[in-house]
Amino acid sequence: MRLKDSSGSTMYKCPQRTRAPVSETLPPRSIPFLKATFSHLPGIGPQMECRLWSLGILTWEDLHRWLLCRTRRHKTLESLETQIQAFRDRRWDVLAQFLPQRIMWRATHDFPGRTAFLDIETHPMGGRHAVTVVGIWDGKAYCPYVRGRNLDELSDHLARYELVVTFGGTRFDIPVLKAFLGNFTLCALHLDLISTLRTLGFTGGLKKIEQRLGIRRDPQVDGLTGRDAVRLWRSYQAGDQNALTKLIAYNYADVRSLEFLADFGFEQHFRLLESKTRSSGEDLHD
Repeated sequence: MRLKDSSGSTMYKCPQRTRAPVSETLPPRSIPFLKATFSHLPGIGPQMECRLWSLGILTWEDLHRWLLCRTRRHKTLESLETQIQAFRDRRWDVLAQFLPQRIMWRATHDFPGRTAFLDIETHPMGGRHAVTVVGIWDGKAYCPYVRGRNLDELSDHLARYELVVTFGGTRFDIPVLKAFLGNFTLCALHLDLISTLRTLGFTGGLKKIEQRLGIRRDPQVDGLTGRDAVRLWRSYQAGDQNALTKLIAYNYADVRSLEFLADFGFEQHFRLLESKTRSSGEDLHD
């Protein structure tokens, strides 16, 4: 799929986004996969999760009713009730406290139209990272936020979304935004693709993983690195408007790549889980 900027020139090329796969052994795609996830709850592991699915227990509400019939109050039930209420109230900040990154890939397709792919560009300033550009891609439109122009509007824009996807955002993008902007708060759930991809054997930086998967960037930005992003910002500050255009194109390539990598990670983890579930089901019937 080729995407073009406002001038009509091609900026980026990546594989067509895939639909979420369908499985006969996992919960149906009509159910948010996050709400069909039980393995993060106290006392429930992957095998028990598969067992519950085979019994037709497919959502947190199903599990809550099932537990009420079988046990007195305990940590699993209390944790589950808090998460159910947080999801209903859209208190993603509360819900995020219960969800480890190892399972967050399951949320990839749960918030269509309300998912933001985010990446930041920075340059060193006084011993810290100063934010220069923040890019957001929501699957349909790309919006860059530039320091000195509209960066102060970022928080209001992000408030529209319920899932934010980053690459390394846990340790870099989100803490840097909080430190630099001061009043920045991420109220959405956060999917960090580093965790998703690392468990699949994909390590290293974003560009290295793109190369392994055959993702091609436009020649205008192909080969650029974070150091080039710093150089481009400095050139822009010196009066070179084309440098900012190129920096934004570089950031755009980053966020578009995140969308594809999120889909790729979901599909790979989905297939692995499907295989494990099938094996677990066979063991139960032996």
